[in-house]
Amino acid sequence: MDVMLPSPALYEGIVGQERVVEQLRRASSHPVHAYLFTGPPGTGKRRAALGLAASLLCPNGGDGTCRVCRQVLAGTHIDVMVVERSGAYIRVEEAREIGRIASLTPVDAPRKVLILADQSQTGYALTSKVGDTRIAWKAGTALPVVQCITVSRTGNAISGLTVRLLAIGGQIPSESDCARRYDG
Repeated sequence: MDVMLPSPALYEGIVGQERVVEQLRRASSHPVHAYLFTGPPGTGKRRAALGLAASLLCPNGGDGTCRVCRQVLAGTHIDVMVVERSGAYIRVEEAREIGRIASLTPVDAPRKVLILADQSQTGYALTSKVGDTRIAWKAGTALPVVQCITVSRTGNAISGLTVRLLAIGGQIPSESDCARRYDG
């Protein structure tokens, strides 16, 4: 039985990452609780996470054209939250707010997607407490939440999590990939 894959349009603009895009398109039919996007800056980690979010929330299987897909890709969908660090690490108040938002029921979709952007400097305290706050990262969590974590470098705290996450590794696009993207 053939499974309908989400539209490649959800990943438009991601240069030289065909393997990653294919992996994400296939992953959307059986999502896991968390994805770790790795690769140097500029490899399309955030865009890939938004494409995955659109495919997970789209009522049409990731068609790339509906209201939900357009809102997710524009960063305006109510059930997608992108968290940026405001300093060298996530502060206790930020961790509490992420946990609070993750615990809320989705408003417009069957699940929420949290994108924790550029957590490479911090280890994000992903495996340890941040104050008295712990964000649920374990498989089997009852929350209808998928987490996408983007990192430029993997340190010990993050690489130890890859056994519980689906790791998506990007690479620097080749010159020919970039030329094809920007010349035509």
